[in-house]
Amino acid sequence: PDQKYDGGIIDLDSKTNNCVQAIVPGGIVLLVWSANHENDDSKSLISASEVLLKEEGVSRSLPVGVWDWGGAEWVVKGRLLQVTKRPCLINTTSCPWKPAPHKRIPGTHAAAAETYGDYEYRLAAQATVTPSVYELNQSCWTRTSLVKAQRALETHGYVVLKQVLAPSQVTPWGDAVLNDLVEALDLIQTRTNVDLLHPQENDGDADESSSSFISNYREMAMREDLRVDLRTGPRMSQLRSKPLHYTTPDIIVNQHQHQHDETNNTIDPVRSDPVRGNPTIMAVCQGALNPSIPDLARGNFGRYNFGGAGPNGSPQPMRVGQVGSVVSLPGAADQAIHADTPHLFETVDCLAPHYVNCFFPAKSPLHTSCDDAPESGDSPMGGTAVVHGSHSLSVTARLMSTETNDDDDDSKHVSSSTENGAMAQQREELHRRIIRPSLALGDALIFDCRILHFGLANRCPPPPPISNDASCVDTSGWRPMLYMNITHAWFHDPKNWNDRQAIFKDDPSN
Repeated sequence: PDQKYDGGIIDLDSKTNNCVQAIVPGGIVLLVWSANHENDDSKSLISASEVLLKEEGVSRSLPVGVWDWGGAEWVVKGRLLQVTKRPCLINTTSCPWKPAPHKRIPGTHAAAAETYGDYEYRLAAQATVTPSVYELNQSCWTRTSLVKAQRALETHGYVVLKQVLAPSQVTPWGDAVLNDLVEALDLIQTRTNVDLLHPQENDGDADESSSSFISNYREMAMREDLRVDLRTGPRMSQLRSKPLHYTTPDIIVNQHQHQHDETNNTIDPVRSDPVRGNPTIMAVCQGALNPSIPDLARGNFGRYNFGGAGPNGSPQPMRVGQVGSVVSLPGAADQAIHADTPHLFETVDCLAPHYVNCFFPAKSPLHTSCDDAPESGDSPMGGTAVVHGSHSLSVTARLMSTETNDDDDDSKHVSSSTENGAMAQQREELHRRIIRPSLALGDALIFDCRILHFGLANRCPPPPPISNDASCVDTSGWRPMLYMNITHAWFHDPKNWNDRQAIFKDDPSN
């Protein structure tokens, strides 16, 4: 092209837009530059950012929130521009208290050259594994992808698996969860005169006994206002391939269930519940819970006990819980930052995980843009945010500590400005490490339960009060997030369920 920009990118029509949106996360698009070829001086090449700013059609079809324009490069000088689709999108409209994506990171550390948005996208990409087209067609991930996912989970405390499930495998769960929850809320309001969709409107007319519900029921628990943990219901029970009583819902996966097939470098599929028994998810979790060094594994003679196979380095059994769901209702606020389980020991910075959680969105998010606009990671329904690397004791201690050493004479002479500066740096790093992955139907978020995380606010408009006809309840803004707990077989996580009081009297699982 000449030094003067003449808009030389080919036009992206609607058919091309559809093809572009079909590109898998991590895939690339090549933009052909159709300008005067006489001047081949690299100094005259416009940058990728100039293309984005000056080509309205390109910026609309390849938005910066979905495509990595910062990493775009000329493959053929002045002729062919390569842009990569981001492996993981970010819900940038959540956490309004977090620094704006375009703001530069302060300080002198390596990240200071980036914006908060670029930094978050980069960290999210490090913790995301995207299947190839071959893996998608085979419905089976290669050993290379499985090892990459295991290492991400071990290194960062979480991993995002893109398109690991078919949307058709999770949407029935979403429908079942929402229908069971509507019925449960209706039954509760009928019995106790408490409208859990509008907690601020409940008054003294509610039964005094209703306060026992706010803590929990056998089937569900209110984690806080407008955020519900539903572990079972009539429709959810019907979806389970092997209906089990939910007080003992776990299956034990032993070391022989998932064998690597060295001939085709893949994992054998498991004929089981498509969500609970997904072979890729099982393999990633089993590998992360069972890291092994062969020379050391041969010394683990205690594995001969109770009929064990001995010190052969094979994965140890793990417990796989039933599928439940946390439903975020319109008006739910950001959760407080928390971890789901403690570290077992405090003498090593980060041991291998003993407890991981798997999250699966069971409903397409409501994007902030119009229906015919390009895809976006932004959604008013929220999601789940994690603090990158906080499964490590040292990271969490640095980010969350509010204590000073009163026995240290030097600490007593620290000025208030120095102390405030340290707190500001601590807050800045915490905000910088918060990652808000935007999950699509079929994606999974697996995280070490020691990591700091929190549910994002649901900013959808609140629905009207529950009517006499439960089928009329508007659930369009409800966000069902499926979950599945996976632990070592010897670990039991106490939950605060009230097994003495049930909502669904006729549910066979009761």
